[in-house]
Amino acid sequence: MVHTMRYYTKRKIRPIEERFWEKVQKTDACWLWTGRLTKGKYGSFYVTDREIYVHRYSYELHFGSIPDGLDICHSCDVPNCVNPSHLFAATHRENMADKERKHRGNQPYGEKSGQSKLTQAQVKEIRQKYAEGVSQTELSKIYPVSQVQIFNIVNNKAWVHYTE
Repeated sequence: MVHTMRYYTKRKIRPIEERFWEKVQKTDACWLWTGRLTKGKYGSFYVTDREIYVHRYSYELHFGSIPDGLDICHSCDVPNCVNPSHLFAATHRENMADKERKHRGNQPYGEKSGQSKLTQAQVKEIRQKYAEGVSQTELSKIYPVSQVQIFNIVNNKAWVHYTE
């Protein structure tokens, strides 16, 4: 007769807040996350099999829920900072404008992007033709992008950096 041994471990469930604070190193300015970092250098950790960004967790811990549709941004521009005095809520558009103002990142956009199918001149034409009454569907037949992309261009949701 073969006996099978079963091992039962008592996994200690620790509070999320305790797990958070053990990975925070406070300096005179930034409070730096010393745990896992994403490719973009943002701190993250798992809560119930779900990855969350620690700057968002810190914001919620100190200020409450994040309003729908808003990003949590860093005034210090340090992605792994969780200091609540360096965090603020803003729309994605405001966050990107802040990035541009501060000349952060060398992210190509518009026709400089390798994925762009349009030139700046074509975007200008699309907006002009739409203003003259050409439908989004017709524009999507003229230019090499979908009707959804035309919608985004004429409603300033795409090519936001380019305004005439």
